[in-house]
Amino acid sequence: WDYINVSTTGGNYLYAVNGTDSPQLYDGTTWQAVTGASAPISITGVTTSLLKAPNLFKNRVWFLEKNSLRAWFLPLSSVGGAASSLDFSSIARLGGNLVAMGTWTIDAGTGMDDYAVFITNKGDVLVYQGTDPASASTWAMRGQWYLGSPIGNRPIVKWAGDLLIITQDGLFPLSSALQSSRVNPR
Repeated sequence: WDYINVSTTGGNYLYAVNGTDSPQLYDGTTWQAVTGASAPISITGVTTSLLKAPNLFKNRVWFLEKNSLRAWFLPLSSVGGAASSLDFSSIARLGGNLVAMGTWTIDAGTGMDDYAVFITNKGDVLVYQGTDPASASTWAMRGQWYLGSPIGNRPIVKWAGDLLIITQDGLFPLSSALQSSRVNPR
């Protein structure tokens, strides 16, 4: 099981997913299995039992779909509702499936900004910037790199503002790994 803590105006929650069972939502008192028809909270538009690897990015809950190149996001500041997807199948050059999503904080010279990072099991790293993935005017790809195939189902960890990723080529801080990509894997 992977989990995240989520705070909304409706309360504080813990979301747990494993890509096989219905997501479990804990409100501090009660556990609820979340499906497309559950009450009081449901997620529609996706088979919820396929959701894995939860992440928070710009006040949205994100999930990856098991064995696919689709990432799903919920409405702003919400733990339920109609899920929308981003399909990376036409972008991920090597195919495969998404294994991890992380939030990468870097200083672009005019202040800090957060980027959404998606990693495939084949080693593609897709970096996006923006606030609303449903709008091309507020969501854009900032880069695509190949770092080598990640190891395991949880190949990234947040470390300060950076992300550390473990691949078959070694352990890298994302900020330094993307400067030269695979020029010198040592």
